[in-house]
Amino acid sequence: MKIRMIKLLAFALAALAGIGAACGGAKSGDQSTPTLAYKALYEAVKRKDTEGIKKALSKGTIEMMEGAAAMQKKPFNQVIENGITETTFAAKLPEMRNEKIWGDVALLEVKNEKTGKWDPLPFAKEDGQWKLAIDTFFKGTMSPQGPANMQNPGQLPSPAPGASSQPPGRQQPGALNPSTAPAAPMPGQPGAAQPPQQPPTMVPPASNSNAKPEPKKDIKPPTR
Repeated sequence: MKIRMIKLLAFALAALAGIGAACGGAKSGDQSTPTLAYKALYEAVKRKDTEGIKKALSKGTIEMMEGAAAMQKKPFNQVIENGITETTFAAKLPEMRNEKIWGDVALLEVKNEKTGKWDPLPFAKEDGQWKLAIDTFFKGTMSPQGPANMQNPGQLPSPAPGASSQPPGRQQPGALNPSTAPAAPMPGQPGAAQPPQQPPTMVPPASNSNAKPEPKKDIKPPTR
């Protein structure tokens, strides 16, 4: 009897140890690294968890997609339901590689099952959590190769003397969800096209209705 009780106790302890090890791993929604942040986004998309998707998006990306929703006249939840990136269309969690971090910004390559290519996705660290930051591609602070400003990652590079102070144009952030990705930077954002300046309107001189036309003078050809 004692031997049986000891075996049952040992089995129970082993089961508890296994549960503890499982709980000690990455929790659902863990965004402590860019890789885990993408995993949290992917899982939220598959659960159709709108709040979970929003938690995995940076503040700038949320603002950008709110503008896109208004322009497309669609509900905000609809434009983010696929996490903005085509990589979430995969039936299972896609491969990830080359996680690179520069301070509070990062890049992660994710395999696009549809195209077979590796899509570089930008991330930003906010409140200690990594979040997908597609807006940084549109603002020009990040490119598919890394930060635009290596000395101050997350900031636009200072223009050279005499160079234009306009930010660089929009970078192509891998394959975005074509049905929701904005076609251009939102109005008012850095990189947005400025409205063309109209030429000044020429105002014709006011006509004097009382003025009499000058009489025509006969011009005679010169004689030799």
